[in-house]
Amino acid sequence: MMKNKLYILLIFSICSAAWSQEEPVGLRRYAIFAGSNNGGEERVQLEYAETDAMAMYRVLSEVGGLSPSDTILLKDPDVREIRDAFSQIQSKISENKEQNRRSEFIFYYSGHSDEAGILPGGKLYEYSELRKKIDAMDTEVKIAVLDSCSSGSFTRLKGGVKKAPFLIDESVDTKGHAFLTSSSENEAAQESDSIEGSYFTHYLITALRGAGDSTQDGTVTLTEAYSFAADETLARTTSSIAGAQHPSYSINLTGSGDLVLTDLREIVSSISIDKEIDGRIFFRDKSDRLVIEFRKRAGIPVSISLPGGVYKVQLENERGLSSAEVTVTNGETHLNNRAFTGVDRTFARVRGDDIPESEPEKPDWDNVENSLEQKMKEIRNMIDDKFGIMETEEENHDSVQEDIVENVEYKVFGVSFAPTRETANDVLNLSLSFIGKPYALYGASIGFMNMTYQDVYGVQIGALSNQTGRDNNGALISSIFNITNRDLRGAALSGVFNLTNGTVYGMQGAGVFNISSYRLMGFQTAGVFNITKNYSYGAQAAGVFNITEGTLSGFQTAGVFNIAGGQLNGAQISGVFNVADNINGVQIGLINVGKQVNGMQIGLINISDEIKGLPIGLLTISKNGILDFGGWYESSGFIYTGLQTGSRNFYNFAYLALPSDSAVSVFSAGIGIGARINLGSFYIDMDTSIKSVAIGSDYGEALKNTFTAGNINSVYPNARLSAGLKMFRVLSLYGGLSLDMHIPGVTNRSEYFHSTENPLILHNPENGEDVIEFHPHWFGGLKINF
Repeated sequence: MMKNKLYILLIFSICSAAWSQEEPVGLRRYAIFAGSNNGGEERVQLEYAETDAMAMYRVLSEVGGLSPSDTILLKDPDVREIRDAFSQIQSKISENKEQNRRSEFIFYYSGHSDEAGILPGGKLYEYSELRKKIDAMDTEVKIAVLDSCSSGSFTRLKGGVKKAPFLIDESVDTKGHAFLTSSSENEAAQESDSIEGSYFTHYLITALRGAGDSTQDGTVTLTEAYSFAADETLARTTSSIAGAQHPSYSINLTGSGDLVLTDLREIVSSISIDKEIDGRIFFRDKSDRLVIEFRKRAGIPVSISLPGGVYKVQLENERGLSSAEVTVTNGETHLNNRAFTGVDRTFARVRGDDIPESEPEKPDWDNVENSLEQKMKEIRNMIDDKFGIMETEEENHDSVQEDIVENVEYKVFGVSFAPTRETANDVLNLSLSFIGKPYALYGASIGFMNMTYQDVYGVQIGALSNQTGRDNNGALISSIFNITNRDLRGAALSGVFNLTNGTVYGMQGAGVFNISSYRLMGFQTAGVFNITKNYSYGAQAAGVFNITEGTLSGFQTAGVFNIAGGQLNGAQISGVFNVADNINGVQIGLINVGKQVNGMQIGLINISDEIKGLPIGLLTISKNGILDFGGWYESSGFIYTGLQTGSRNFYNFAYLALPSDSAVSVFSAGIGIGARINLGSFYIDMDTSIKSVAIGSDYGEALKNTFTAGNINSVYPNARLSAGLKMFRVLSLYGGLSLDMHIPGVTNRSEYFHSTENPLILHNPENGEDVIEFHPHWFGGLKINF
């Protein structure tokens, strides 16, 4: 009996020990949040950096699985405090390593920075040291988010390239890093009083609370959060004084699936926005602070995680502005269109195509200080900003277009045959005036200066200028300039410039320049330059230069240069140089520059990262292409030196030649094109060229005679077939057969290249006359492969 009791006690002890053993936690996150308003005496004091850090901590604690015990929140820290925080978190990670199946580390910083590093308290903490600290964290995944000026320099340390496939869910053994920055390496990160925080952090938090859940699976992944925040940040900063802000990234995570940042499926309180709601939606708390804001599309329901409380919700769309009040409690609160009631708006807030039923706010016609001079200043600023690439998503187009008219007060001078705009009902079919100011125009307006506050359906003809407050569906003709604040569907013709703040569906023609601030779907022609700030489907033709800052599908032709900031699908033709990103088509100019080229580059100098196609020119430079310099001896008695440049499979080449033994001064030169077949260390070259040979009293005269027009009959075709063997990576041994050709009646016979005793002769089968002679020569030499 006693023995049985001992057995039972032993079993109980073993079971108790097993039950007391802690199971490893699935996923554990550690984080450092740092907000620094102080950037030093020489920098402006920020208002919301600390608020941003607190907001990021709050959202990841509420829906990101982050425990306060694994978090350090730093307010206005110095460099030493940040270093100490890294040490404390690293110690905690090491202590808990065996208790976690996997762990992740998050570092967030909001504040000042420059190209070298972040500036907490105005002191430099270099990106290189910060990168080492993050990389040293003993976690499977490291995530860094920097919301500061020039923070893109941090991702540029390793190129800022996303590598596929990336990321995870909790069940996948994923390792690597994900670094997100609010701006590129040379841009200012911006904060706003209206949102009481920085743009990037504001929209990143909005995404993490559910607005970024594009797949509607109840989770927000790294990809979804970054894409949402980047798009919204760019859209909201495009028209700001500091200019467009382009977030950047460096992601290198291996595994499958996607990295989940927040999980909304088990949240305590949330608000479900009905799929029928469409427009930009704003949530404000009881203190009227903007909590979240985003573009809600019809047909897609959205669930947002929010702490319990009363919220004022505003909806802005083409129907106007409406408002609702909701109380969020435990569980899910629903919001639909029936909850909203209309709100009166001023004229300056109107969007869409409908004329409001309520009377708009009257402009202050007595205030004339910001008149045409202010407008020209805006245009000059726009021109100054043209060389920064702006890519605005189409769905955000309405929200980023600024109303030119609403910010300009026009001085009325002289007599107007049209009434001044006193109500919203001034819709004119015909206006004969010095300055027309109708609400909308249906018909024609002819005058000294024509200005319309809303849409134009017809024609405006102005001795000096035409200005349309929104869309123009017709034609603008003036001697100096035309301005359309939104889309142009038709033609704008002026003696100096045309400016369209939206999309051009049609044509802009000007004596000096044309600008489309959004897209070009048609044609631009100008005496000096054309600029489109997004993408172009059509053509740009200018006397000096054309710039499309996004994708160009069509062609650009200019006297000096063309630039396509995105992909080129078509052609660029210029007198000096062409520049494009990825090219599917052709570039023709003295100098052509591209990244990935699928097509042709035709010019004196062609430059690319990689070209899959045919480069034609004197010099082609491609990172993955051919760059060979060599010398060879030919059985004709000439010693050659030449250069081959091109893509991996096609090349241009040029060569010079001197006879090894000659009683007179003889000089030969040639240019050609060829193709290469790569077979590992072996390769086969096939090319054709034209060569010229000349004689002189000395080599200087022979060289001169080689390139004179009178030597045209001494220019001969040549074809070669050769094989090479690459040795020591940079050296090739090669040789083959060269065929010099003589065309009777067209070229002179050369005693140097056409002296073989038994040439191969192609005869005309009808009359037996010689058509072409082939004179074979053997050659061999060495090449240096760069």
